[in-house]
Amino acid sequence: MTASARTQNSGLSLRCGKASRSDTPCSSSFILRFRGAPDCFLDDLFVRPSSRQHGIGTALLKHVAGIAWREKYFCMRWEVLDWNKPAIEFYNNLGAVFLEEWKPSILIGDALEAAAKGAV
Repeated sequence: MTASARTQNSGLSLRCGKASRSDTPCSSSFILRFRGAPDCFLDDLFVRPSSRQHGIGTALLKHVAGIAWREKYFCMRWEVLDWNKPAIEFYNNLGAVFLEEWKPSILIGDALEAAAKGAV
């Protein structure tokens, strides 16, 4: 079982590899084949604008990084939209590396349905 943290008054459970509300998984980690070790995918991190500039985002990200480090995950990863300059600057200041050569992929809607046809 991975380390976890439960935020007060939200019912949100954060686990490296899974984020869930009422124990219903909504995200999971995958194995990086070239490293043979799991990564920690951070599905979403949002701090309300009125609460920014108080170290909350940094504290949250460092908390999840601590879980990933203790659990011996290969890395911690997330995605950020290219127009979100404040977030990009925030992640740069933390030492994040942006992988320009990797392209996020998604199956959604009709394409997801078509790919699912014939699944075992």
